[in-house]
Amino acid sequence: MLDIMKCQFRTIRSKGIIHIINIMLLLTSILLLFVSAMSADESGTEKPILTATEYIPKALQLIMGLSMFGGTCLTALSVSDDFGDKTIYHELAAGRKRSISFFGRAIPALIASPIVCTALYMIPFILYGIVYGWGNALPTGNLILRAVLALFPLVRMSAFCVMTSFIFKQSLVGSLLFSMYVPMFGMSMVLGGSFLPFMNVATKLPWLTSASNFVNLGNFECWTTYDLGLNQFFTYNTELSASGIALTIVCSVVMTAVYLLIGYHSFHVDDMN
Repeated sequence: MLDIMKCQFRTIRSKGIIHIINIMLLLTSILLLFVSAMSADESGTEKPILTATEYIPKALQLIMGLSMFGGTCLTALSVSDDFGDKTIYHELAAGRKRSISFFGRAIPALIASPIVCTALYMIPFILYGIVYGWGNALPTGNLILRAVLALFPLVRMSAFCVMTSFIFKQSLVGSLLFSMYVPMFGMSMVLGGSFLPFMNVATKLPWLTSASNFVNLGNFECWTTYDLGLNQFFTYNTELSASGIALTIVCSVVMTAVYLLIGYHSFHVDDMN
């Protein structure tokens, strides 16, 4: 299985379309941050430049939503790549166990996809902090905790894409397009979309899906106060509840196992026509 895993990591490193998608997403996120930070308000006056920790609560969910596209595309394109050139068929014909072929492709995706997603939403804010300062509006330790917890729904999201890749066995026609549902669902929550009743439920119970769970970790409760000069001040509640942390971990682990079992069962009983 190690040789298959090495080939998968090599595919992830060398597949140009994956790098193009991630670079475009990264540049889009950076552009959104810096353009919005320097834009004027409705009256035409320039807004004061916020520090990174002041800006994070306003933009983190949107940037996290964009980053999910990179993770789902990476998983779908890398896992289902060997179906197109029949490599996986040759492996089975040569006597490889289906479990080795399956997990040899699933494990690299479960590792690489969360790392790429994390980089895609962290790098823009790090660059912003270098340019405009980091500030102290939010405790850095809490941001690190949220980033670590976000790895769990990201692994769950990647497992879902692995499942769809082995069910559809097509990079573009099936697995990639279907996997795009995950970030689209997350983005609809960020933008306040509620045209489906399930979205309202997932907003209230974010642990139901990997996308809602992931994006919810970028949400901060906020209170607004004013001084005598009508200057606006924001106070953020950065604490995470113990139940929320536990549900994030437990639901992510359980559903990751469920998705992998469904994907492996589909691959195990498939006649590979």
